[in-house]
Amino acid sequence: MMRSKLMILGLIVAAICAVGWFALERRGVSLFANNRAQGAHVEVEQSGAAAVSARDPLAQMQPLPKPTNDDRSEETSTGSAADELPDFQVPPDQAIARLRVLADAGNSEAKFQLSWRLAGCTARALRASERSDAQDRETLEYDKTIREMDDEVRAVRILNGQGRIDRHAAERAACALLPADVLENWLDPIDQVAQSGKAYALRQYAAFVVAEYDSRDAVVADVDRAILRRDKARAYLQRAVSLGDAEGLADLAEAYFDNRSSAPQLYAADSYRAYLYAYAGSFGPRGQYRNLDWMMSQSAESLDSRQISDARKQGKRLYDTCCRKH
Repeated sequence: MMRSKLMILGLIVAAICAVGWFALERRGVSLFANNRAQGAHVEVEQSGAAAVSARDPLAQMQPLPKPTNDDRSEETSTGSAADELPDFQVPPDQAIARLRVLADAGNSEAKFQLSWRLAGCTARALRASERSDAQDRETLEYDKTIREMDDEVRAVRILNGQGRIDRHAAERAACALLPADVLENWLDPIDQVAQSGKAYALRQYAAFVVAEYDSRDAVVADVDRAILRRDKARAYLQRAVSLGDAEGLADLAEAYFDNRSSAPQLYAADSYRAYLYAYAGSFGPRGQYRNLDWMMSQSAESLDSRQISDARKQGKRLYDTCCRKH
């Protein structure tokens, strides 16, 4: 019975995702989807139809062990993670140094947090912090021209704005001290956690990849690794769903949703699949917090009633198969 259920789940996920893969032959041009360049109409898939793509990474990966739970406090190192892990008040350089020690000792939460901290050292993150600093400086200068501003309000705005600037400076200084190989392989720690079958790490890895390649130029400049990371991110989201994580359904809805952005996305914009995954994710315990109703209403504008009905039917079936009992 369990094997039949897993086979049904595999067929459903493959049927939904197989068509969404891009041709890799046009390297540097369509490695990630540019939503504005994609058409909105999607043909209705017949229920139960399934054709596993030869490029589907799930068909090529070794199965990940299914975790007994998704408790992030469960560690492989000795001692309590709560006692060992640095909190976010610790200066960046000290926090990263401590997390590297704990990660090397096998602490999975330390690995997760290490990649999270190192994400602030990527080229994309540094560009974002520089833009933020420029905006804060401009705002602080503008505030000086507003004579009627309350002194207490002015003090709070200075504290917040200058605080962000100072924090970014400390983060950049910490990043500059890190070895090149640590910065180059910043995703490796969270990838190790994902490979152990932790659904939260599978999903966060995919989120990091999408955020990292924030422009077409960023993809082209790192084309080979971008392909590998994109394929792994797609596989990881599917794996999270196969582990019963309803949050993965919401992540897939966002991945297919046409957000009208010029930034590369994990999949080509696909209103049918966005609606299907959003509907499936809406049954999850945290579905109400993921803006899924809005995504469904926006996606429905590009679909007819038959497509919506089919998406609902397949979405409910997918949720019941993967996630209802988790």
